[in-house]
Amino acid sequence: MRAMRLLSGAADDASLAHDVAAVGVADAVVVMMDSSGRELTRVRDASVPPGVPPQPDQVIRNLTRPALQRALYAALPPGTVVCGAAFAAAKPLPDGRVEVRFEAAAAGEAPPEAAVVDVLVGADGIRSSVRSQLEKMGAPPRRPVYSGYRYYRGLVDLEKLGGADAWVASLGGTNNRIIYGASETCMLYQVSPTHASFARYCPAPEGSSRGVSPAEAKQHLMELCKGYPYPAPQMAEALEGGAIHLGELWSMPPSEEVWGAGCITLAGDAAHAVLPTLGQGAGQGVEDAVTLAITLHRAAASKAAAASGGGGAANAACRLSPAEVEAALRQYEAERGPHVQRVYHFSTSAFRSGVGESWLGRLRRNWQYRLMPAWLMKKATAWLTECTFAWDEAPPAAAAVAATA
Repeated sequence: MRAMRLLSGAADDASLAHDVAAVGVADAVVVMMDSSGRELTRVRDASVPPGVPPQPDQVIRNLTRPALQRALYAALPPGTVVCGAAFAAAKPLPDGRVEVRFEAAAAGEAPPEAAVVDVLVGADGIRSSVRSQLEKMGAPPRRPVYSGYRYYRGLVDLEKLGGADAWVASLGGTNNRIIYGASETCMLYQVSPTHASFARYCPAPEGSSRGVSPAEAKQHLMELCKGYPYPAPQMAEALEGGAIHLGELWSMPPSEEVWGAGCITLAGDAAHAVLPTLGQGAGQGVEDAVTLAITLHRAAASKAAAASGGGGAANAACRLSPAEVEAALRQYEAERGPHVQRVYHFSTSAFRSGVGESWLGRLRRNWQYRLMPAWLMKKATAWLTECTFAWDEAPPAAAAVAATA
């Protein structure tokens, strides 16, 4: 959220962070328990006094991915996002720019014409086609890593559980639970005024999630939630079979080298997909995007200032050469690399610790949560939630940097 405070929202007087916060649900207390229903700990955000509306970056905000996407789209100028085409291939041109070819998104449609761009940013997920293109150009191959776990996910209509207010009241005024079992985890949290997200993770062989019918998925989920404390069984029962998303948990270890080549780079899951333990997938992608924008802006501002002899025209329109764009992209990757490496390893470690794959691991996990003060837990993750971002100067106008994704 701190990164999004630098970006303009849909309204002139609001940041993108305010737009996203408006469609999410504030989560000031996180409650963790074991599968017997015994509370292990609760982490309360003491920085927000009771009854005072929190700032966008003061507390966790839960929201659905579609709600986040709609907020992002609404803040963009009309015509920025073009649908109906899929990336096919990219080729560096002699002048340093990149030619991008597309294929039609649907059979029978004519593919869009190729485009020549200053920057190509592959933000196309863990199975990134742009990353595959970079490998064809000589980048070291990287492959997603299977966690050994599958997931059952879905959105629960809280009206089926008596309404949102009654549901929150039944949880003692909180709106989430993280329930740790034996080699398994259950997570549930409110994501809108009417719905809550429900997720159940359990061990499974790779590929075993394919071919499972909605009815089978519902039956599996009901069996997995037997014996779990309220409200896990009730939420599993409230999910329709067709609304259950069944899949596998994969991650993408960040490269220790640069992510891209020439005027091509990666962002988000294409570069560093993490396990869902910390809820950092979309967040790290946003931080990538903001860091990339800041890096290009600084390069253009520095060039403009040099051209003006340091006379204060740093924000004048300035076109970066392909070589300057390439240098800025490598700088962005170098800046983000150590941070996302840390996020990846911390998320993986927390996932393994949380699921409790052995009796000793479960004992250590439960006592760690029960004995560690909440303030110490928050301090241990401050590096993750308190990153700072700044333009260093006024945010660039649309024409200030000619390099575009």
